[in-house]
Amino acid sequence: MPQAHRRPRSFWTAQAEAFHASGLSVRDFCEARDLHTGTFRYWLGRLGLSARKTNDTSPALRLLPVTISEPSTPEAPATERAVVEFEGLRMELPTSVDPEWVGRLFLELRATC
Repeated sequence: MPQAHRRPRSFWTAQAEAFHASGLSVRDFCEARDLHTGTFRYWLGRLGLSARKTNDTSPALRLLPVTISEPSTPEAPATERAVVEFEGLRMELPTSVDPEWVGRLFLELRATC
């Protein structure tokens, strides 16, 4: 790219802010503004910004309070299994299960019940 056509950092900062406010994909945003997607992605990375949309409508992941009690099966040692209860839902799970996964599971179960 010739030196005369180079754009300053302030231009790319403004474009990045507009992109995050737009809700568009990188491809659609760049097409609408006649920007090269590779260059735009380069500048997003250089500015330490993400290409992900900030107006994502998926629910934010959060940990849920749980009560852990002794397992109901006597053959499974308490150190290997845990009973998880939340809003009337009860599950007996291995203690190795990822707590974030359990949180997402309960959110989904609560949303569908």
